[in-house]
Amino acid sequence: MNTYNIEKQSNILLSLFLGFIVLFGNAILTTNAIAATNLTFTSHPTNTLMGRDNFAPEKEIDYYYDLHLKNLAKVLLYSKDVKLNDIGNFYSWIGFDFDRSNLSAKSVAYANAKNIQLMLDIYRDYNKNYLKNDATLTELLNTVQHQTNLIFSLIKNKDLTFSEFTNRFAQIGRNFGLHTIENKFAERLERIDNFNSKKLLNYFNKFRFHAFRGQIRFDGESLNAESIYEDALRIVQIINQIQKYAISDIIISNFSSVAQINEIKKLKKSYNISNINTIPLVETNQDVAYAVNNLQKIVKADNISQIMKAGSDDTRFSGLAASILNLAKLGYAMQQLKNSDMFNSQQAKNPILFIGMGSSIERLGGPVFFRSMLAGILGDNESNRTIQGGELEYFANITNAEEKLKTEIAIVKKRAKINFNEIVSISSIIKECFLDRYQNIYKNDLKRNDLNQLILNGTNLAYAMDNYQAGSRYKKRIIVNSENKLTNNFTDLFNNTRAIDFQTSFVLSGIHPEFIPYKYLSQKQVDKILSFKENKIMKTYITGIYVLSKQMNPNFYKALDLPVSNTIYKQFNEGFSIFTQIIEKYFPELKQEIDTKLEQEKYLNYSKNTNKEIVKILSTETDLINKYKNGAISFKIMTNKLHKLNYEIARLRNLLSLAVKN
Repeated sequence: MNTYNIEKQSNILLSLFLGFIVLFGNAILTTNAIAATNLTFTSHPTNTLMGRDNFAPEKEIDYYYDLHLKNLAKVLLYSKDVKLNDIGNFYSWIGFDFDRSNLSAKSVAYANAKNIQLMLDIYRDYNKNYLKNDATLTELLNTVQHQTNLIFSLIKNKDLTFSEFTNRFAQIGRNFGLHTIENKFAERLERIDNFNSKKLLNYFNKFRFHAFRGQIRFDGESLNAESIYEDALRIVQIINQIQKYAISDIIISNFSSVAQINEIKKLKKSYNISNINTIPLVETNQDVAYAVNNLQKIVKADNISQIMKAGSDDTRFSGLAASILNLAKLGYAMQQLKNSDMFNSQQAKNPILFIGMGSSIERLGGPVFFRSMLAGILGDNESNRTIQGGELEYFANITNAEEKLKTEIAIVKKRAKINFNEIVSISSIIKECFLDRYQNIYKNDLKRNDLNQLILNGTNLAYAMDNYQAGSRYKKRIIVNSENKLTNNFTDLFNNTRAIDFQTSFVLSGIHPEFIPYKYLSQKQVDKILSFKENKIMKTYITGIYVLSKQMNPNFYKALDLPVSNTIYKQFNEGFSIFTQIIEKYFPELKQEIDTKLEQEKYLNYSKNTNKEIVKILSTETDLINKYKNGAISFKIMTNKLHKLNYEIARLRNLLSLAVKN
């Protein structure tokens, strides 16, 4: 993976948008655009409440749609504070995310049916409580229920081949007649013509029978190799017969070339799908650079509704500083596209800036005040973000769901224009001090070997990490076959893990390579950083890295009996010490402000006693692993107990007071 040259990027950005800059300079232009709130819901990270059900697609779909997303849909119908006009669209990956290991094409049909059922339940309750069980509405809802039940029954029939399933599903689709039913439903609400019917009509016109539009995610590196993608598109083709608006986008993960967009276009064309947009998902420093430099070409290649930047992956490969800078670069480029002749002449619609984030800093999420800072460097762009894992637990009851949604709406309204100089002025110092030195940890063979010593040959961290439920996409690397033979394929922290699992390894070890670059900072470089302390991008990074520092605890490392002689461990301690000195000496006011806000939000709400409990659990895990290695317990007993202990760590290490880790 090549590090992108920042100076070259600055020149390309300048030439790309020269006409706009010459005409308007660096003035902050005002905008009358409404900052609509768009949210995408996805379930893949750790969920301590679901346990092993997190690996079962239908149970996972049931859990989130029935117990969480339904509450969110209710908020928009019943809330006095949250207005429909505040919302752009809600999207879902739950049941649609094929960049994971255990979904089938039928999962798309099931998730779509759950979406219909969710809205049916809401409309039926409203009709009963506010419209006196209007007979016409009841009849229409019963018709939709009957057809939806047929879909559920079909999905439960496990004896059908995929071809038989799709043939019967297509027959249901042809007979469903949902579009006609929707028109009759709206006409009846208009005829009732009272306050309650008008309220429901306004809501119905926005969501119909699908409040959470599906976003299907395919791996851009295997578009030609995965037949399951074609199966999924066959399901989408049938769903289109029922609801044209149910599936909104296909996301290309690991996006690196317009050729991938063209491949998706061919796939869509082969299934006669013309109403579904494409979203490129850039996941590395190099991919962001490609997107910035080829933005017009990308937008012209297909119906590009959004451009997504990964938080976890880019931070893993580039480090936090460069990942935050990349967000600003992409935001600036899209802001300029919005004002370009291409957009103004309506040759293409301006895409939404979509941010992939978890609930933790290292996944480009974190506390509300930090995410508000991120919103301030996104440029004047309509935005979308992922809400996943622990954050979804906010929606487990209507009161918390409403408060959470109000928070998200408030953050979106923090968006602001970003100017070219804010980016260019700090690009070289971030590259020199953070990006290059962070990437050197895994690009340099010797340093990468030092890093991998943390998990090589089945260290306690390797076993703990391999049994930490970091999402249903995780494929175990240390396994035992039926003949009790051990296979250990966990040899590389970068190649053998996804981004969330990579971050998990350092959660469990209590150290993080983000702090190693600080070991090498000269006073001259520190002074250069300080000269940009009021730069919005730099201030956002310093805030983020300080919050991350609050999560570090080398006692976790020691509890796992990892070697204190390890070079990475030593470099972390040196870098962390220097970072602490810099924060205390040069950023005392910012440090105090962050500490106060963390306390107010109850973010990182675990005490020294809780840290001691985590150390105790990790020590217990170490004892378990040693017992297995000594032959005292079986592999199955060890892994089962490790799972349970790791659930407890995730619970104790709550980053959000109402949520589960990650």
